[in-house]
Amino acid sequence: MNVLTGTWAGSVTGLMSIGIDGEDSDFWLGVPKPRISALPGTLFATARRALEAAVGDCSIVLDAGISTPLGELVIARTTGPAQVLLAGVRHKRDVAMVRDAMFRIGAARVVIDGAYQRLMSADPAISDGLILATGAILGPRPADVVERTVSFVERIRVPATQDALFLSAIELACSTGRAVAATADGRLVPAADEGCDAAVRTCAEFADTLVALAMPGAVPRGFADLLTSITGIHGSLALVVRDATRLFIQGPEFRRFHGRGHRIFGEKSVNLLAIAVNPIAVTGGGMSSAELTAALSEAIPDVPVFDFLKAASDGDHGSTNDTVPQGTRTFRS
Repeated sequence: MNVLTGTWAGSVTGLMSIGIDGEDSDFWLGVPKPRISALPGTLFATARRALEAAVGDCSIVLDAGISTPLGELVIARTTGPAQVLLAGVRHKRDVAMVRDAMFRIGAARVVIDGAYQRLMSADPAISDGLILATGAILGPRPADVVERTVSFVERIRVPATQDALFLSAIELACSTGRAVAATADGRLVPAADEGCDAAVRTCAEFADTLVALAMPGAVPRGFADLLTSITGIHGSLALVVRDATRLFIQGPEFRRFHGRGHRIFGEKSVNLLAIAVNPIAVTGGGMSSAELTAALSEAIPDVPVFDFLKAASDGDHGSTNDTVPQGTRTFRS
């Protein structure tokens, strides 16, 4: 984040985190973490007690009216170079409210720093794009990192459906809070109750004409395998979700589902802007930055892959600055 936002002098950037970022050491691992550097004029959201940890001058611009364990959430502005602690934004509705407030105040871009295994800020309704962080923490060899990163990218990039029947099904599912089965003759059949069990029962009842199942909420691990175990389904089945942040099935299950001729679609797709690599594992060890970057670029050729710290040390600010295209106002990192 520091490398990317450091190239944006001349425009106002908004910063927030759905975890805690900018602290001296990681809460879970206890290892040192870099502070969050902010250019003069940067807007940032944090809790009042976390604001006291800022190094540099800043002033409160807006009281967000949201209570957190660390005090009221506020939006502040740096009046000079500063290091800030980001904390207090915990829920999706809070992210959306803070994002909109920052734009009203004058932010040109808003960066939402993500948290481990929490994808809610990558929701297309929240952000325009995603920068995926990966690296040596996932395994000792570049091949290990590539395998796990590709598995995640496959799931996060499920395409948006253009099928009118599928779109109608997910719209009805979201409005009723129940799964909706779509049949070959164009019928939309809501499940009798909420939840996955009711969804499976509906699929089984209409298996012979079933073409799609729209799920209004999260899709848990094992659900795709459960669908493929239903007898009587002929041809390809489409599983339709709001977007990929609702998918919690893992790589092997995802591939099995597709390998049996079925497909997963979103009402909207997640825009993967770039992949940021860290060749050093925070728990110790590492690998060649060049090898890791090259291996990921080969495996995922249509997404830019950067070692942001190496690019900055090499003076290559142009390539990383182009990571966020013009018109991309909000993105999750």
